[in-house]
Amino acid sequence: MTEWIARVPPGRSRVQRKERSPLRLRQVVIYAADMLASLDFYRDHLGLKPVSESAFWAEYEAGGCRIALHPAPLRTPSAGRVFLELGCDDLDAMAAALREKGDRVEGPAVAEGMDYPTAVVLDPNGVRIVLRSDMYAGGRT
Repeated sequence: MTEWIARVPPGRSRVQRKERSPLRLRQVVIYAADMLASLDFYRDHLGLKPVSESAFWAEYEAGGCRIALHPAPLRTPSAGRVFLELGCDDLDAMAAALREKGDRVEGPAVAEGMDYPTAVVLDPNGVRIVLRSDMYAGGRT
């Protein structure tokens, strides 16, 4: 058996993970201007394995996270924009903690067309972050 030794440059220390992060990246959703071209690109060009594919929603497995495609709404200039979906153990507690820190949080609520509650917060750059409880993560961990 080969023993591997990690070499750490002088003056730097190893980072040790002692506890699990309260959030886990579930998926990155991309609003597609051309859904069919996007399906082709992510499946055939990048070689990602489809979890589900339709003209209105597609998900591809990407190493512990999923990349999802959704047609860009015609009424807003959102093509090319992304949002992050993060899973958490307790959605209500996470939303409350963000509010305590001064963040504006929408929800938790069940959005139209969804079957599970989410909360939404914007990062300082305007990136939309959707929080959802891991209990509704469809078996993904």
